[in-house]
Amino acid sequence: MTTKAGLHGFNGALAVELASEGIFSNVVLPGLTLTERNLRDLPAEMLQNFTSSIPAKRLGTPDCVASLITFLGSTANTFVNGEIIRVTGGK
Repeated sequence: MTTKAGLHGFNGALAVELASEGIFSNVVLPGLTLTERNLRDLPAEMLQNFTSSIPAKRLGTPDCVASLITFLGSTANTFVNGEIIRVTGGK
């Protein structure tokens, strides 16, 4: 928890310091993601229980996270700065 708090504080400081130079800083917090490793290593019942607790009723995929990161790092992002963005399907 201390590490997360430090990362959040560092993100906020970077966002303030670098915004005037057009450099944005954000943190992406993915939830449990449907990866090959998770499919292989986690029991199916555990995955099902976790999935049923997500409002979107599914796990995110690596593409869900990658799409957000691609946007944040692209020229399409002209104003999202200093945010902590959860990619969790609403959980």
